[in-house]
Amino acid sequence: EADLKSIKAPACVIPGNDRTHALEVGRTLARLLPDAELHELFAKNEDVDVVPPEQWQKTDDAAAAIFVKFMKRALAPAPAR
Repeated sequence: EADLKSIKAPACVIPGNDRTHALEVGRTLARLLPDAELHELFAKNEDVDVVPPEQWQKTDDAAAAIFVKFMKRALAPAPAR
């Protein structure tokens, strides 16, 4: 926990929805990272070890849009103080 809280880099967290990539793990990660944003593409976990790739592929456009916006914000110059 302390190691995650010490990371200063911006992070974009998109949790999965299966036992290997559980929503709650992603939520916890986003809560512990000081500069993280959380984006949930799935409403609930599936009761499988790993969901089929076809299920994730349905979110490709949404995930890509999230990452593009995140990268633009992360790479933007800091506002003058």
